[in-house]
Amino acid sequence: MIPGHLCMTPLVHGSSVILRKGLSQHLCAGTRAPGDRYRRVLQSKLTRHSLPEIAAALRLRVVANWLPLLIGSAITVVVNDIATRANIRRAPRKFMRSAAKKLSKAYKVYANQAEERPQAERMLREFLDMEGPKEKQSPSFLLVSGPQGVGKTTLIQSVLGQYAEDGRWIIPLQQDVEPGKDFDLTARLRARLKVLELPPNFSCLPEDLLEILDEDCRRATGGPVILYLALTTRNRADAFSANECDDIASRVGALARRLTYDFPRAKFIIEVSISAVADLMPAKYNMSDMLIVDGLPFQQFQKVATDEYHKLLQQVLGEDESRWKSGLEYFYCRFGGSFRLLQDMLRAALRETVEFEQIVGQRYRNAVAPLDTALKETTAPKELAGLSWFFPPWLFPSKYEAFLRTVAETPKGYMTKNAAEIELERELLKLAPRERLLKRLRADAIALKHRFYIFKMVGEEDEKMRELGYL
Repeated sequence: MIPGHLCMTPLVHGSSVILRKGLSQHLCAGTRAPGDRYRRVLQSKLTRHSLPEIAAALRLRVVANWLPLLIGSAITVVVNDIATRANIRRAPRKFMRSAAKKLSKAYKVYANQAEERPQAERMLREFLDMEGPKEKQSPSFLLVSGPQGVGKTTLIQSVLGQYAEDGRWIIPLQQDVEPGKDFDLTARLRARLKVLELPPNFSCLPEDLLEILDEDCRRATGGPVILYLALTTRNRADAFSANECDDIASRVGALARRLTYDFPRAKFIIEVSISAVADLMPAKYNMSDMLIVDGLPFQQFQKVATDEYHKLLQQVLGEDESRWKSGLEYFYCRFGGSFRLLQDMLRAALRETVEFEQIVGQRYRNAVAPLDTALKETTAPKELAGLSWFFPPWLFPSKYEAFLRTVAETPKGYMTKNAAEIELERELLKLAPRERLLKRLRADAIALKHRFYIFKMVGEEDEKMRELGYL
């Protein structure tokens, strides 16, 4: 640091000569040391040259010495960044490609396990074979819904297994949802693709992960990746509120839209076992299509049940096959073609040592309780609601009975015809999920939510069920 009295010299004398002499004396002061030679050289330069010349020379020396180093460092950083990004992209790509091949290979075992469902299978294949995915394409993803235990998963796995045999890559995901608990579909996708710890600077967005995978899949198989999400519940007795169903539908639908409609990366099939969620998604996301998987016709149901549960039927219903048929028909009228429910009730009858029809009838009466509650609501004014029992039934009939009976008698879906029916439909669809009586088959068609509601509304007559085509 230059002493203060030297810095003031130019101001006092007005001469840069005094400053040069002061600097040279200051630098050369003190005992002689290894740096004396440097001081003498600098003193001579300070004596011969002006300060601007010295500053220009120093600047030139700094530029000459440091500029190549700075340029070289910048080039090194850029080259290293490019190499790192290439390695980052290549490493996850390897893991994802390997995971996709393993998952697809595992799906080949399902290729021949489905029952005959030509219409549902044709719709699945039409969606998978349709050109795309393309940006803003409709339908961009497919929802699969239906009663529990009718074979939705079996059907989807069978069709996808056949595509896996042909070399296509299948990425199956399963997401369990519970009331009041959060879930992360992006984390589930990353876990499935074996990309749990992504390197720095690598995007973990699902559309970016699938873009990499889709490039490899198209190159290797000639078609896009098929993404299959099964949305299930851990406990079938879980009660979801309307807000929770809306939140689940929004999250799943938003991901499906992003991966198929906004950024087309895969063919996306979503199996939804929560009917209240499935009912909301077509209205929220009109770029989707819905496939309703109903139970098998009774003849096919009887054949499959006899083959699958032969020993259980023998233990519960005895050896008489005509007894098997009557018992299965009694169950089918009330609960449709749900193999899961059939198995549960057969085991309950065996465990409790009671008649099979008694178990079925008891569960049927419990199941139709929400419908019984709705049928008790009358058209009486609110002021007379508490006195409705006092008036004859014809004066204030049930508010919903006629409408629900009309819907029940239209197996392929009922389309509301006037403002009064639209209002009734809106009211019934606003009920809490566990109490809801209607489901949406298409954007313009509704049906009763469960087979036991249909059986109740047709007067609990087997012959009427057969006449309408339900049996």
